[in-house]
Amino acid sequence: IKGQADSPVTIIEFSDFQCPYCKVASETIKQVLAAYPDKVRLVFKNFPLSIHPNAEYAAEAAECAGDQGKFWEMHDLLFANQEALSKDSTEQSKVSVGKYADQLKLAKTDFDNCLLTGKNKAKVESDIKLAADFGIGGTPAFFINGQMMSTEPTIDNFKAAIDPMLKSK
Repeated sequence: IKGQADSPVTIIEFSDFQCPYCKVASETIKQVLAAYPDKVRLVFKNFPLSIHPNAEYAAEAAECAGDQGKFWEMHDLLFANQEALSKDSTEQSKVSVGKYADQLKLAKTDFDNCLLTGKNKAKVESDIKLAADFGIGGTPAFFINGQMMSTEPTIDNFKAAIDPMLKSK
């Protein structure tokens, strides 16, 4: 979660670290949060799609980094280096994730053990189940104060959804 618990607007994002549209949306979300400091909070949910073979591993890596207080930093590195998570490079992606852990100065043994034991696998699977319960079939998907955003996730479309919510508070 990024932002204040008492923010009047909450965006829930379902995302996949291998999805190119999610990468673009992650940059848009940064703009949204910058435009509405203290008014919008973001709740990130993992929704690795089966067509992206390394997305679930990447989601677990982000959660393992989160165990050490570095979820958002790992989130940003995974999206910035999305091409390293290609379909043909499962082993390369695992090596890359280790490099990102080093870059973030994570406790490497704890991070590696977290991934090896699947410590956060249930959390990722819980997010996937939640997405299914909401009827989400693709990524990225956004809910703003409980309402599914059915338009393209551009800064203008976010503002068009958020501004009336802020006026009604």
